[in-house]
Amino acid sequence: MIILATIAAGIPGAVLRYLLDIKLIAGLGTYFPWSTLIINSLGCLGIGVLFGLQQNYPGIAYGLEIISFGFLGAFTTFSTFSLQWMLMMEEHRIIKTVFYIAASVILGVGFTVSGWYIVI
Repeated sequence: MIILATIAAGIPGAVLRYLLDIKLIAGLGTYFPWSTLIINSLGCLGIGVLFGLQQNYPGIAYGLEIISFGFLGAFTTFSTFSLQWMLMMEEHRIIKTVFYIAASVILGVGFTVSGWYIVI
């Protein structure tokens, strides 16, 4: 049952990620992986909010874990981030690569903490 619930939560996360990626790429282009950076940052904000809710309302922790693993797991993607920085390195775009890695970590942590603080 838990697996089915996680799958059900993952489907809209994956679809939303795809649609948002298309929109962001159309608006921002592909010279820099802005879409992955933005989507992963939003996912971090979401997991921060869910973690804060879980702390404040322990009775709903089970449902929030399914949303975290299912929806946010399908919405965000570390593998895309990893591939994109590797490809930038192969193209010798060192400064952009370092910026992308730093921005991903800083924004990811920052948005996670911000999401948590929103609900505590």
